[in-house]
Amino acid sequence: PNILFEYKRMIFDLKNEKTVLNRLHIKKMLILIKSVLNYHNIFSFGYEEVILKYTRLCKEKGFNSNKSINIIILIDDYENIENYKNQFIEFSEDIFKFIQDYC
Repeated sequence: PNILFEYKRMIFDLKNEKTVLNRLHIKKMLILIKSVLNYHNIFSFGYEEVILKYTRLCKEKGFNSNKSINIIILIDDYENIENYKNQFIEFSEDIFKFIQDYC
């Protein structure tokens, strides 16, 4: 519950332009997704694998989401990370919906 609250607050600040997208946002997002996976007894390591397993879990549960994020591009293109802000926020809001419905 604590990581969820912290992450929601970070996204709220990001949406209201109180902060800029940075590595801490990415790290918290991955921790939150890993927590969701662990809740469903799925364990994974590595950025791509975490996102892939989360996407599979969403499909298995019937969670309809057309939001996605390419975590490798986000990390590799860190100098231009602000270009991915809206995509990051939308993906994060989908995570919140999934947690609300399936956790």
